[in-house]
Formats: sequence, structure tokens, C-alpha cells
Amino acid sequence: MADQFGGRRMSQAQRDQAAEAAAKSAVVRLFGKNAIDRIEVFPAEDHTGEQSLSVTIYLRDYKAYVSGARLLDTIVAVSDALRNIDDLRFPYVTFLAPGYEHAEDDERPAA
Repeated sequence: MADQFGGRRMSQAQRDQAAEAAAKSAVVRLFGKNAIDRIEVFPAEDHTGEQSLSVTIYLRDYKAYVSGARLLDTIVAVSDALRNIDDLRFPYVTFLAPGYEHAEDDERPAA
């Protein structure tokens, strides 16, 4: 079956690589290269078992604060970039910065 990528179907690995590149590019356009330490993108499943993408953005500044509006802008930008390559997976976006990347590890049991 033909598709927009040279007339043949891409393998899942090729689709994942294209999705990773599209997601990273969208995030860098929004935040700028200097604000980001790294971006990790990998296939995942949502709570219903549907294919999705996990996008974790590691910010450089430990004081970085990402508002809900900025998070939504990021999800929309990544979703649009994915749709542009005919990838309809939903991107679950997480922001981490030095100092709170391991907050889950510091949980204390409830009294």
C-alpha cells in the first residue's frame, strides 16, 4: 500500500523515528534550543490500550515553570506535527527540570 513517504508503507520503527523527529522539532520551535536539555519520545499505550506517544521534555533551568496554557500549546504543536506526517497517536507530554525530575521517588507514606 502506498503512502506519502516515497510510495511504500513505512515500518513501525520508521514511523516511530519520523514521529520522534516531528515531536522534537515542534517542541524546539516552541521553547527554543537553549531552554531544553533533552527530549525523549517513545511509543506508549493510553489507558484504553490505544497507541500513543510519551514525550518527556527535560528543561535546563531548575526554576522553569510550565503553565497549563504552555502545556496545552505544546500538546497541540506536537499533535499538529504528528498529523502532518499522518501519525494520529496522542502525545502525552511531561516536563521535567533539575530538582523535580525525581519527585515521585521522594514520596512519603501517608500517616
